[in-house]
Amino acid sequence: MAPPRPLAGPPAADARAVARAWLARRIAAAPLEEAAQLAAPRFAERAPALCGSLLAALGDDAALGVLPAEGAALAALAGPGVVEAAEGLRGATAAVLMPAIDPAMH
Repeated sequence: MAPPRPLAGPPAADARAVARAWLARRIAAAPLEEAAQLAAPRFAERAPALCGSLLAALGDDAALGVLPAEGAALAALAGPGVVEAAEGLRGATAAVLMPAIDPAMH
């Protein structure tokens, strides 16, 4: 199977905005007792870089090739809920990008 092709001219997005949206989704989905732990300093330090790598991979084959190595960063941020965290990151990325792709969605 051929690897997915990058988007042609993906809209510009702020990695920090994606990280904030991702954190908001994670907090909303977590039990109240665990929510404070999700906003740990390591998330604030590492999530923007991971989100930046993801955004870069949307429009660049070379960056797409490096993205699998970022899986360790995702696992470190997510802990045991890596699948849920990955889905939250996907949703947060879409939520930040969609208004730029389709202004009617804003």
